[in-house]
Amino acid sequence: MTGMGRREYLKAIHDRYRRSTDEQKGTILDEFCKVCGYHRKHAIRLLSGPRPEAHPRRAAPGARAMVGRSSRRWPSSGRRPATPGRCA
Repeated sequence: MTGMGRREYLKAIHDRYRRSTDEQKGTILDEFCKVCGYHRKHAIRLLSGPRPEAHPRRAAPGARAMVGRSSRRWPSSGRRPATPGRCA
């Protein structure tokens, strides 16, 4: 089963799992693990968590660019970075 197929199947049974009794949850969980190939604990976390979205979340467009900016500003500040393992 492809990743998108697993996500679609998760979306389809998520609400049913949340509304079911403990006995029914065991049956749904067994079926979900068999179909998708997930380990039981991972399946419990997926089904008990928040409702799955249509697409996985991605980082904000500027988030990757912000990582490199702080390292580029360091030389202009005139301060040396702290040395690991040394106390001031």
